Amino acid sequence: MANLSLLICVMLAAALLGEGQAFEQCGQKGSVSRRRRDGDNRIVNGQDAGHGEFPWQISLQYSPFFLIPKQHLCGGTLIAKNWVLSAAHCFMQSKTASNYGWCNST
Repeated sequence: MANLSLLICVMLAAALLGEGQAFEQCGQKGSVSRRRRDGDNRIVNGQDAGHGEFPWQISLQYSPFFLIPKQHLCGGTLIAKNWVLSAAHCFMQSKTASNYGWCNST
């Protein structure tokens, strides 16, 4: 019985160690450096998406005043015709809906 318990503990430890190593390597591609090339570039070896290539992906854009051009605030995903799913922190400050961008806006 003690041998069986020891075997189960060893197998469980090995499985957990393997998961930790896989988690640490998640999202890393080969030996590519993860350093940013400039202040705004956060995606390593990324490519610009073409217009309409990912129609469910949107950019939430915000302007505090209608005369000021809107700027990207957060990303979002269209989950229905009139519904966007985004992170809660994108809406933490009081902002009115009229100050946000819309789909297919330029």
